[in-house]
Amino acid sequence: MMPVSEAAASVYRLDFSQQGEPMGMGRVVTLTLTLAVAFVSQAAAAIITTGPYQWQVAGGGNDHYYMLVMPDSPQTTDDNFSWFEARNAAAATIYNGSAGHLVTVTSFGEDEFLRTTFENEIEIRNYPTSTGDFVWIGLTDQTAEGNYQWLTGESFSYSNWASTEPNNLGNEDFVHIWRRYEGTNQDGWSWNDKQAGPFLPDSRWGYIVEFDGPFVAPVPEPTTLAIWSLLSGIGLVVGHRKRRRKAV
Repeated sequence: MMPVSEAAASVYRLDFSQQGEPMGMGRVVTLTLTLAVAFVSQAAAAIITTGPYQWQVAGGGNDHYYMLVMPDSPQTTDDNFSWFEARNAAAATIYNGSAGHLVTVTSFGEDEFLRTTFENEIEIRNYPTSTGDFVWIGLTDQTAEGNYQWLTGESFSYSNWASTEPNNLGNEDFVHIWRRYEGTNQDGWSWNDKQAGPFLPDSRWGYIVEFDGPFVAPVPEPTTLAIWSLLSGIGLVVGHRKRRRKAV
């Protein structure tokens, strides 16, 4: 298995903090960028975030927060995230004092939380009608073919592969989520192995970042507007979209 070069993987740092009321369904997160932001390849396209949302212990969860990050309308290959860029960006993102990482999906319950929370933000793949969206997770078998490992070192005991996957077609070592409904493959929310990318802008390639905690209360930042002005000047646009509710 040939290692994939990480030289082109961009690193930038975003600091997400709640201000005011606790985050809840339909609330907008205030983005407080308090750290230096470097020029990144994704600057040409807006970055849309959904969340963070908490999988609460009271609902069978772990109290971690999860956030979906997607390029809004990629125009070039550089507007999409490769797996390495997603890994680095997730690790450099801070939410209420907790550093993030590419999501690790270690149980059916966690997978279901992610599906019900984010699936309406991810376009269905129904090729060739729609190429769909793709969302990186922190799973790889780059070290040894077929030996899948989570980036965090957690045990790999749960999986949700699409019906024909993983197939290592063209040396595929990195895992993403898709919503697959094409031909006889009606898997819906499931996993697929893929090369590291980045890929052409006919699809969106993003990621889910997970924040494990511990979390600290946010401190209001009076310089937020000045930082937004700085970001506008260098062409980095970060957006947030409210979560769409399912039709009843």
